Amino acid sequence: MAPAAGEALPTCRPDLVFVQSPQSHAWHKKEVLQWTHAVGMPPIIVWEGDAWGGLTKPLQERNLVWMRRSEVIFSVAVGPQAVLLTRATRRPVRYAPNVAKQYFVDKSMQLADGPPAGVTLIGKRLTYLGVELIPGDRERCRLVKRLQRLPSSGLSLYGDGWRGPGVRGRVSFHKQFDVMRRSLITVGWNRYRRHAGYFSDRLPIALCAGRTHVGSHHPGLEWLPGPEQGLHLMGSPQEAAVRVDELLRRDPVELVRTAAQLSIWVSEHLTEAYALQYMLGSYLPLPPPPQEPWSSF
Repeated sequence: MAPAAGEALPTCRPDLVFVQSPQSHAWHKKEVLQWTHAVGMPPIIVWEGDAWGGLTKPLQERNLVWMRRSEVIFSVAVGPQAVLLTRATRRPVRYAPNVAKQYFVDKSMQLADGPPAGVTLIGKRLTYLGVELIPGDRERCRLVKRLQRLPSSGLSLYGDGWRGPGVRGRVSFHKQFDVMRRSLITVGWNRYRRHAGYFSDRLPIALCAGRTHVGSHHPGLEWLPGPEQGLHLMGSPQEAAVRVDELLRRDPVELVRTAAQLSIWVSEHLTEAYALQYMLGSYLPLPPPPQEPWSSF
């Protein structure tokens, strides 16, 4: 792993340095060069776990200084994002999506506390003078307004920037699973919908929760489960709201039974362990991840 900010120069000589979304510290080129020389210039791999682009979210130099030293960049989005990263770094870009943390996979094996009910959406709305700042937030806002108008949806809306019925405020990262598990239907709407293969880490959490999920469709997500397993990826906020309304009219017991397959699917396809096996397998003696679909993406 890459060093934490403020650490002394190491004396070890690692075979590989793995860097994951280095955004918590303002790395500089001189600092990275000094550190990599101190450890013997091993190969570096970067896993970029966020989507970037547009005027409001340009690539940060703290990320680029590591990417430009890497042998390969794994990114949770390709398409326009791969073009952006390649132009900025001149390094090859490969796809490795957001995955479920082991904490949530373990929680998915526990029994639910009680019968689920209602609809839950977790996500921020970032605005300036009433204008959405991040690509996709305007669509997310349209979806929320439609959900708030659905009768008897029991909507719970978590995150900053929301007003109106169902607003619950912030929820911590590790509490998201519990909130989703209490719901009959979970809803999400990802930003950067033109970024092929992209979804935030909130989708794997929702799949771990094992509840029917309605979300946004991005190009290149055909390898994910489909409606027959409880995952409904829609092309517009209107379509998503209509699907939620339809699902609320179905037998809730059947919805829960069908969506239980999602938590099993995550444990077999979309875990941190599988992602690391996939990304590091060319450098370290690791077994290949079972049923890994990403290399053909």
